[in-house]
Amino acid sequence: MIENGQRVYYLINGVLFSGRIMDLECVGNKQTFSIDSYGGCEGQFVIDIDQLHQRVFLSIQEAEAAAAQGELGFMASC
Repeated sequence: MIENGQRVYYLINGVLFSGRIMDLECVGNKQTFSIDSYGGCEGQFVIDIDQLHQRVFLSIQEAEAAAAQGELGFMASC
């Protein structure tokens, strides 16, 4: 479904950003990943695969549609 290096799109407080998936991990039936351009004061955030199509999008069109519907995405932490 997703792989390291794949470009994704996400919203922070309703503003659209893009980055590449990194640190994709599969533990049992759970997958997590980070995005190279999304981190906070304490470093990269680990994102659950369940956030795909909710806060992390595979296309810019999908992210723009979510923003148009008022989705704020992730909240800025710092």
